[in-house]
Amino acid sequence: GIAAMALAYAAGEALVRGDGANGWYALHVLMLAAYQMVQLGYAPLYLSNRELTHAAQLITGTLLAAVSLMFVRRVVPKALGDSRADGWAVLVAAFGVLLTAGYVAWPQLGLEAAVRPAQQAYYLLVLVCVGMLLWAARGVRLPYIGGYAAGFAAVSAGVALRLAPHRGWLPEGGWGAYGMLAGAGLEIVILTYTLSFSSRDLVRDPATKREGARLGRWTGLLHGGGLPGLEYPRPGR
Repeated sequence: GIAAMALAYAAGEALVRGDGANGWYALHVLMLAAYQMVQLGYAPLYLSNRELTHAAQLITGTLLAAVSLMFVRRVVPKALGDSRADGWAVLVAAFGVLLTAGYVAWPQLGLEAAVRPAQQAYYLLVLVCVGMLLWAARGVRLPYIGGYAAGFAAVSAGVALRLAPHRGWLPEGGWGAYGMLAGAGLEIVILTYTLSFSSRDLVRDPATKREGARLGRWTGLLHGGGLPGLEYPRPGR
């Protein structure tokens, strides 16, 4: 229910306002819900064999990582970052889509022994790209960045709780089994409210309309041409 409400809100914002951040957030919610269904064991109910079930785990995980990376790219305005971080994010997300296409075309690929370390390497690469995007915007106080950080921290804690019984850190069958579901629900609530408040501030702030200032169609933020020059702090300065 939480995911459906967030998806309806974000999709509406994306379609009505042409807001790219909400558009990618809607895809993030959709893929997060699909990933949860697969991880909670629903895939065998709809898929006919082991190959397809395992491929579904890889497909939802890879697409979730790629879409989440593009969402972070929209949250951190391109005008405040640099072209290298932005370019790497696009390339890594595109590679994730190609990897997903490979799993769809050849479901048996997911059963190969080399796939698991390659998949984990892709997740690590996505995290590196997220770090690059955030590092590119260092020294710039972005609105509501704490809300985005709290949302991703919630879902990360949920995934950690889900993995804890398998690692022997928590007993099997305990409340940790529902950690991922609870973390994802909390993340959706936090990010939806964060995006909502951010959009309202942009619409109400008269400074965004001063001297013909424009809002970027895909970010919902001030157009890059209207931003002042920014100097990032450097070590030793």
